[in-house]
Amino acid sequence: MQNNNSLAKISLAINALLVIAVIILFTRGGGSSDSSQVNEGDSTTQQVVMPNDGELRIGYFNTDSLNSQLFMIKDLEQEMADAQKNAEDKMQKEQSKIDSWNKKWEARMPLLSGEQEVYQREMQKMQQDAMMAEQSIQMELAQSQEMIMFSHIQRISNFTKIYAEKNGFDMIMSYQIGQNPIYIHPSMDVTAGVVKLMNDDYNSMFTSDPGMDAEEPVVEE
Repeated sequence: MQNNNSLAKISLAINALLVIAVIILFTRGGGSSDSSQVNEGDSTTQQVVMPNDGELRIGYFNTDSLNSQLFMIKDLEQEMADAQKNAEDKMQKEQSKIDSWNKKWEARMPLLSGEQEVYQREMQKMQQDAMMAEQSIQMELAQSQEMIMFSHIQRISNFTKIYAEKNGFDMIMSYQIGQNPIYIHPSMDVTAGVVKLMNDDYNSMFTSDPGMDAEEPVVEE
């Protein structure tokens, strides 16, 4: 259940930050754009004619489906968990300081009037320091998670660009159920292709170089 919640949070974050994963516009066949000028009195209007090869190929990938199938998503979840654990450890250290301070004063109970004044001053400072530490740790955690998500989004964008160029797509958009656009024809779905491209690349990091494989030893009889 926790993994599903993490995956849902990751998908929502990607969808919020990545409205369009990548837009690729290029001219096929070596064509170039044409322009014409229309003069009307003292004003000049330049009209740009976009290259037209007779076909505009647009595809999309489903963000939820893509994330659920990517092998590298477990690494992303682990990075997010590590960042959360690091923040919790820092908070625990701050709590340990407070606990030690409390034990010090509990050992001196009951307090004299002069000691009570010192106690109040130290308690106020301890509370202020704890509040500032918590804010700093939360900000650091948010920044770490944002960097992790940005890295993942950039990776998806790069591989989507590679897929589009290899398969002749002019535009590939990200899509999530319940958000615009409401409907896209299934024939435009390139999720499986992008997933395969990214998973193949991920798997290549864990396979040895075929050229480095040693020959099997010859057993002499």
